[in-house]
Amino acid sequence: MSLNSDFDDIDLQTIRDGLFFIVGPHRSGTTLLQAMLSSHSRLTVPPETGYFDQVWPRRTQLGLLTDAVGLARIGRFVNGPQCAVSDMQVDWSRATAALTTTSAGYDDLFVVLLALYAQSRGKERAGEKSPRHIFYVPELSELYPQSRFLCLIRDPRAVVRSERATSWGSQSITRITRRWCRVVDAAEKLVGTVPAERFRIVRYEDLVADPETQLRSICDFLGETFELEMLRFEERAAVERGFRVDEVWKEKTLSAVDADRAELWHTALTPAEIRLIEGLAGSRMLRHGYEPTAPPVGRVSVLSTWIADRSRWVCELVVGVFRGRSRRRPWSSVWRDLFS
Repeated sequence: MSLNSDFDDIDLQTIRDGLFFIVGPHRSGTTLLQAMLSSHSRLTVPPETGYFDQVWPRRTQLGLLTDAVGLARIGRFVNGPQCAVSDMQVDWSRATAALTTTSAGYDDLFVVLLALYAQSRGKERAGEKSPRHIFYVPELSELYPQSRFLCLIRDPRAVVRSERATSWGSQSITRITRRWCRVVDAAEKLVGTVPAERFRIVRYEDLVADPETQLRSICDFLGETFELEMLRFEERAAVERGFRVDEVWKEKTLSAVDADRAELWHTALTPAEIRLIEGLAGSRMLRHGYEPTAPPVGRVSVLSTWIADRSRWVCELVVGVFRGRSRRRPWSSVWRDLFS
């Protein structure tokens, strides 16, 4: 990477070579792992950037990074309210200084943004946590040949319970479970195509049941030394919060691990809802150690639950289309958000 840089104590190539990504289904513990790793003296993981979902596909539209006009255009976008990169709150003028008069591309811009963030935290290495980046792992693996990928997977019944409890999530069991299945399918494919020393699946239940053992293994995977501060992640500095103050659904990472939360779905979901999830995800659940319970429930109850759930899904799709189009988003973007 040929970049001008005024970074005093951080090397851009070191940041690039040390990249790691946390991916997986939503509500699967990615924020928890982010908090744990950011409590390490050398590591930091910023709020979700969505960079390869929001910025990377628009790189042709946004233009080259080799002139003032292009840099100004990309600056307005990445620092705007519709782009998650803005949550990093980096100094764009410093990013511009590192990119001007070079042949740097958007893959380099990503590194520069992470380097600026790491430097502001006094850290030597940066990771990234955007769950949907799992669909970009093959491309990321080529862009950053030294990078590592940690994929969190959680019981889909717990994922459904957790997402339905948020203010932003879907209420449709079918929609949430199918999304979980799509991510798990992608993860299983990656296990067979990305070397084991670069891609690892971590079960949320294992992480909360025995954090120290799991974190020691994760540190070995990343080439870092385990630190006890990682177990006290709830005491991390305020600058390492890792999410906006309005994202209240992530505030559990400001408290110590509560392993019992992994089992809340038993009482939060009805038997018919559990049957619906298990019917959609059963084979995948078994492959990852989640035993279906097959609770006894009548056919009428299952059918009424299915009908009600499909009705919720249709309503969410209609609202999503109108909301997306009211913001003048392209159809491709609306379609991806609704059906991906």
